[in-house]
Amino acid sequence: MGSGWIVKGLVAAAAWIALLAAKGATEASAAKAAEGALRARGQAQGWFEAAILKSPAELMPLGLGVAVAASDTGLLAVGGGWDQDLGVDAGRVALWRWRGGGAEFVGAIGHPDGLVRAGFGGALAFGRSGALLVIGAPREDATREHSLGGWPGGFQAGAVHLYGAVRHGDARFERMATLRSKDSRAGAQFGSAVATDGDRVVVGSPEHSGVAFARGFAEVFVEREGQWQCEAVLEVPDVQMGMRYGSSVAVSAAGAAGAAGDGGGVIVVGAPGQSVVGSSRGSADVFRLGKDEWVRVARLHAPTPQNYARFGTSVAADGDLIAVGAPQESREPEGMAPERSGRVHLYRCVDGGTQSERWDHVGTIDSPDPWCADGSPRPEAFGVSLALRDGLLAIGASESCTMGSQSIAGAGAVYLVRVDGPLEQATISRVDSSQAAFECHDGYRVALGRGPARANGTPLLLVGRLGNPDSSPGPGVVTVFAQDAGNGGGDGDGGVSSP
Repeated sequence: MGSGWIVKGLVAAAAWIALLAAKGATEASAAKAAEGALRARGQAQGWFEAAILKSPAELMPLGLGVAVAASDTGLLAVGGGWDQDLGVDAGRVALWRWRGGGAEFVGAIGHPDGLVRAGFGGALAFGRSGALLVIGAPREDATREHSLGGWPGGFQAGAVHLYGAVRHGDARFERMATLRSKDSRAGAQFGSAVATDGDRVVVGSPEHSGVAFARGFAEVFVEREGQWQCEAVLEVPDVQMGMRYGSSVAVSAAGAAGAAGDGGGVIVVGAPGQSVVGSSRGSADVFRLGKDEWVRVARLHAPTPQNYARFGTSVAADGDLIAVGAPQESREPEGMAPERSGRVHLYRCVDGGTQSERWDHVGTIDSPDPWCADGSPRPEAFGVSLALRDGLLAIGASESCTMGSQSIAGAGAVYLVRVDGPLEQATISRVDSSQAAFECHDGYRVALGRGPARANGTPLLLVGRLGNPDSSPGPGVVTVFAQDAGNGGGDGDGGVSSP
């Protein structure tokens, strides 16, 4: 690749990120590490901008949206855009295939009923093999019937559409099923968050209002005897108004490393509005598959919960590791500038699959670049999105400024860090799109995948953007980053201090 392809601003940071080993960490050591590494930036190698996905004719004029998904077989999916003023969307999901030298557009999937107000493609998930594509339609009505002068039945109750590949590795899909909530309610927006391990589908309904307004809801679906059905409702004992349980979901088929006995897969459900005291401190609940049911085994909080941190806005799981984003959490000590820049917390399973199972906090990641070029702090929304695969963690920071002397406010960025080794040795790298523009908010959604085996299984990163600077609605773009062969990623020159 020529030097023009190498991502500008792929930056490594040293102790500024303070990937703190949780045990024994002190506020003083964290502050000292941050201060000492403010200028310690190096040039990371390995990731380059490989492709820019632009809106195909099938999705114009509303173009591409923010949702992205990737498989381990080179399939890439991007949801269509929507016009918030008119309340209409493209009603389609665009598909690309990674060919080794770039991405080839292979077609689009339209809403089965041709709807353009359902939010079809507002959330996406691929099974690793690419055989199953999950498409959320959180604004889809439960029925098409309207009362005189009223809303349709089940207004924005939401739905999820499942598509299966015609054959293994194929980019052609056919509809398998449509899922609806076991407790379908108007305004629940079932399908706002989706995740799959290829066998099960987890769906969040963050606006579900049952016993309390916007308490949220999460369900697990599985295929049995050719029919998809609700396997479990993931219940929590302390329902609260506005907790928005199910705002984020993740599933790990392998479960925790070393899980014994009944230890099966793991599901994580975020509730960014949950608080025992204060407001919107957030939490995430962990469920494990036992012999016959999903059992809640842990509730995760930030080590030092903060009001309005919105811990649980994003979650990701990979084996025995869970990552949780808190995009409005401040650095410690609370109030340390820049405030509300966001953090990501890591948890590892101890004694998985046993009655004494617990998840220990093992690290906290702070942004290495929370300042604009003029030195002004800007809350980055660091951790607004997460993707975790094969030990690589991608962190979206949709409010970030670009690097360099001419900083672009709100352009957004994504950070990459390997978390499968000793955390005190980990470093963090940053990628910026060449299409970065004012308030385009790159990194609002991220996805990790791989190219097909015949293309050496190249690691891929998809970066979805929330806004478009050119027009409203606009065509949108999605940036694809790829990793050079033989490079581990997230391997900058800087180090990470540990207390």
